[in-house]
Amino acid sequence: MLFSVSPIFDQAPFRVVHTDVVMVPLLAKIEPDPAKLWRIYENLKLQARAALGGRHRAAVDVQQYLIELWKLCFSLTVKRLLC
Repeated sequence: MLFSVSPIFDQAPFRVVHTDVVMVPLLAKIEPDPAKLWRIYENLKLQARAALGGRHRAAVDVQQYLIELWKLCFSLTVKRLLC
């Protein structure tokens, strides 16, 4: 919305996507079974939320929850790929 009112940009110089678009393909590298992959992902989301006290807050989600979720997904993927 902020970029839509800017006289400098016709469009935002980035694209907003749901976290699933980024995280699920990453986890697919270690788990080919879709049902298992989604269970792993849902568990990681719960872990990330728990690490931040469990509350949903817009600012917290952007600043901390999504970063924590990315770290959990990335570290699990790397760990399993290296083993």
